[in-house]
Amino acid sequence: LPFLALYPAPGRLLLSVINGLPTGVALSLNSPTRATNGDYGVVRLDHPIGGKIQLVGRYTVDDDSTVSPQPAPVFNDVLSARRQYSTIQLTETLRPTLLNSFRIAYNRTAQHLDSVPTVPIPANLTFVSGQPLGRIIVSGLGSPAVTPLGSNTVAPRQWVFNLFQAGDDLSYIRGIHSLKIVVNIERIQDNTAQNMLARGAATFLNLPALLQGSPRNPSINPCSDPTEAHGRISNIISPPLDSVQVLDKYFEVSKKNFEPRAGLAWQFSGKTVLRAGAGIYHDQLLPFIYAPDSAQMPPFFGSVAVVNVPLLTLIPIPTGTQPPPACGPSVPQPCSIFSLTTMSWKNQTPTKYEYNVSVEQQLFKGTVLELAYVGSAARHLWRQAERNGPAAQV
Repeated sequence: LPFLALYPAPGRLLLSVINGLPTGVALSLNSPTRATNGDYGVVRLDHPIGGKIQLVGRYTVDDDSTVSPQPAPVFNDVLSARRQYSTIQLTETLRPTLLNSFRIAYNRTAQHLDSVPTVPIPANLTFVSGQPLGRIIVSGLGSPAVTPLGSNTVAPRQWVFNLFQAGDDLSYIRGIHSLKIVVNIERIQDNTAQNMLARGAATFLNLPALLQGSPRNPSINPCSDPTEAHGRISNIISPPLDSVQVLDKYFEVSKKNFEPRAGLAWQFSGKTVLRAGAGIYHDQLLPFIYAPDSAQMPPFFGSVAVVNVPLLTLIPIPTGTQPPPACGPSVPQPCSIFSLTTMSWKNQTPTKYEYNVSVEQQLFKGTVLELAYVGSAARHLWRQAERNGPAAQV
């Protein structure tokens, strides 16, 4: 009854009859408003210092938020984001043939998702202590379907991405030749809380099961924040895949990346030009590849499923509760199922090689024929594979 009382009152009854008896089915009508706000601003400064130095500064901010009421208007899903980009660049003409450009930049993207209750909810109905109400799902088998109610199963989540950059370009021109030396330093900081069922969920087979308070399998995932800064990262170092170790980093990536680029343009006759170029480029392993998986590694994450136990006898579950031992033939319920996707401990940086050569020939005035070969190759690309499959048995 206390959970049922959270559902909105019916607007009107449906005059439907089954086997001569009224069904008692009612409609709840509402017209929610989805509010979206956004603000954008940019400031730019161009200022000469003396006669040889040019200062350029730029700052951009982009804010937006969306409040989306759920179909059962007891919770709102709130998504907010702020993106900020800032750059300062100093360009100095050292000599007529020598130009130096120094720049620093800081970019930050912060996005937050949460489910916020719109009505007071008693604390004793929450599934996890200190958290809002989890998700209540009624599948509708053998009875009318019921709209899900409660917090979003992926709330709360946050994505905070910081990018620090510093670089310097030195350009030198001598005759028909030009030389450019570039130094670029980047630091990526990714602060992600990729929660899943942190507030729990209870699934009922039908409406009578909800009235009896008998969920099919309430699922609670009390999850800590596995961030590298606090030493809460673990991984499997090497086969055999029988142990998970707590580490100070999720994986190691090669630091010996060399990225030379070269180009050539040669006019060896009045109407014929040869051009050629080649370069090596790297693409870092960014957090979108591994962030969801690194946040669901034991011993910092575990899943608990309880069958045929009255819901009110289980909740609220204290935060930080350690998962029960792993499920097995001799382990009674409740027990934990550890299902994980991880990443190899040592990785090469994804690398791309690009090259081209072309010959241009002027046939007559206003007409040029060009023959070119353009190629590229990639190495050390990341891939996914099933490395712990069951052995085939006959």
